[in-house]
Amino acid sequence: MTSTSSSSELRKALSKYALPSVNELSHLRAADPTTSYRSSFFRLQIDQLLAAIDHKPSARATLGLQKLLFQVKEMLQNLQDQQVTQDALQARGLLVRSHVKRKEIVLPFQRPRRLDVIGSYILETMAYCSQNSTDYGVLSIDLAVEMPSACFLPKDFGNYRYFDKRNLYLGVLVSELQSHQELFQNVMLQTWHGEYEKPVAILKINPAFLGDNGLKGTKVCVRVIPVITMDLFKLAKLTPSRNNIKHEHDMTEQEMKECSTPMYNNSILEDMMMRQHTRELHTVLKEAPPFAEACILSKVWLRQMRDFTKLWTRSTIF
Repeated sequence: MTSTSSSSELRKALSKYALPSVNELSHLRAADPTTSYRSSFFRLQIDQLLAAIDHKPSARATLGLQKLLFQVKEMLQNLQDQQVTQDALQARGLLVRSHVKRKEIVLPFQRPRRLDVIGSYILETMAYCSQNSTDYGVLSIDLAVEMPSACFLPKDFGNYRYFDKRNLYLGVLVSELQSHQELFQNVMLQTWHGEYEKPVAILKINPAFLGDNGLKGTKVCVRVIPVITMDLFKLAKLTPSRNNIKHEHDMTEQEMKECSTPMYNNSILEDMMMRQHTRELHTVLKEAPPFAEACILSKVWLRQMRDFTKLWTRSTIF
């Protein structure tokens, strides 16, 4: 009796550590997210989506884009030094607050110190399809234009002076670019992520130029983004807890400390760190190449959510 009970207990104990059956193995594979991702229909859908929107320009098209960027660089590098005021500003849509009313904002303009291609074009994370697509049919290139440090004073981070001078600087660039109609079909201003104080210039390239340089049927858009060096302003002056806007002329230092301006400060920091941000992303892409696919898929998801949000907002506007 004792031997029978002990043998049954042994079988029960061994069954806990037995190899899984065929049925159990199939369930385990189905529950494994990495296995299902590689072999399931879900992976096939992702591959088809990436193949549809992850189109890179051809070698000839790339040469045409390089020619375009060099011409833009030459135009901006040939600009002359000048004193720019709001009265001399020709571009519409550029906001100059002149927060200190008793003193006019004057920009000692100098030509750009350097120009850098940043963003998804240089990182090869564009969600670009073809000219037949409404959402992904525009090849967009971000061009960072560094404003020289000599255009600013050490305390220009306060009271919108930086943004005033930035807009005056952008106005000079736009006025020059608008004079080259043989290259640009349209030169317009656009807010940067909804910030009216910080617009960028949008250059829509002339189809005739694109057709002559291997880009026939392609829509190309260049965004000119003014930036500054990382050491122009002290980082300690732009922390989230700092207040850099004097709402009332008679505000004391204690009153200014009590109301911080984190969004305002971050907007200036963004211009200081724009190129560094691209370098950091480039490092991540070298260490983890699949991150590029994740970026493209995120852009598709965000655009779909944007369209859904617009539809939902219209239907619930009341």
